[in-house]
Amino acid sequence: MPGIQNFPKGLSFMAPPVSRAVCKITDIISRDKPQELENLLTFSAKMKLIDYMSTRLSKVQKEIIKLKPDDIKILVPLHVALSKNGNKKNCRVAMRVLGLKWHEQSHVLKLVLVALQTEFLRDYSGGHKHSEWTVSAFDILECGMLTQIPG
Repeated sequence: MPGIQNFPKGLSFMAPPVSRAVCKITDIISRDKPQELENLLTFSAKMKLIDYMSTRLSKVQKEIIKLKPDDIKILVPLHVALSKNGNKKNCRVAMRVLGLKWHEQSHVLKLVLVALQTEFLRDYSGGHKHSEWTVSAFDILECGMLTQIPG
């Protein structure tokens, strides 16, 4: 996958779905269409992100947050947790995502930094061996344009 280097081999299967999910969700945020988050995130993750979109992100941040796969430079697995509760078996994978891209503002190219922390959940119970990963957390840690101060 372009843009992602040296992903840990044991979790390399996560790189494509993480990238697709991040790109889709950042696209929805940039278009300010929270209703399109339905069925992409767990209910609690969706409500938290909608609240963040409406109260914490500026118009400029919404404009610059959209990432494409090539913009994603680093994916770092933070932890993997397997859990079993009765017949229920789940796997949770937390990831840090760093995106860098160029954005033109007033005819000047500026470097944009987008840092995210995501968590993915998959149900491995009974007949769910081929279930999809669900986004169970999507936290925006940083979204801004980097500027260089002459020194």
